[in-house]
Amino acid sequence: MAYYPIMLDLSNKKCLIVGGGSVAERKANDLLKAEACVTIISPKVTEGIENLYRERRVDLKLREYQQGDLEGYFLVIAATDVPEVNEEIYAEACDRGILINTVDQKERSMFISPAVLRKGDLIIAISTSGKSPLLARKIKQFLDDVISDDIVNIVYKLGDIRDDAKARFDNIEDRIRYYEDVIKKYIRE
Repeated sequence: MAYYPIMLDLSNKKCLIVGGGSVAERKANDLLKAEACVTIISPKVTEGIENLYRERRVDLKLREYQQGDLEGYFLVIAATDVPEVNEEIYAEACDRGILINTVDQKERSMFISPAVLRKGDLIIAISTSGKSPLLARKIKQFLDDVISDDIVNIVYKLGDIRDDAKARFDNIEDRIRYYEDVIKKYIRE
């Protein structure tokens, strides 16, 4: 498989997780960091998912998946431990044109989730194309240890400078040259 890296804006997008175990809990927390509206369908859930529901951070339907549950969702994660159910979810998502990730089955997924390092507005996604998620997590930890708060502060400053460059220069080449000069200055410091 060949993947195209992309950053999706999930703000206020309806996302569904079918499954209630620790993987579903982790996926729910990841989606919440992206400000998605998360619903979880599962007859049983972890204590962490129960807490998310009590805190009104997710909607919860304590029952089995049913055909038609995917209607109206932008993105779906199939995280059950029943392969036949995951297959049904995958088929429904494909029929409806909904983005689907079936946990640990990249052949039944339209996308895979990388290891993600978030530091302010700096977001780094690390993927091994599904070959070694553990290695991706190790690389993430390494980068987390290496990237200082100074870099995060530079990201914010460069955002302001980029806005200024857009206002000052109509010509994109002039804008890029100006912006590259500023970035070189910050990198030297």
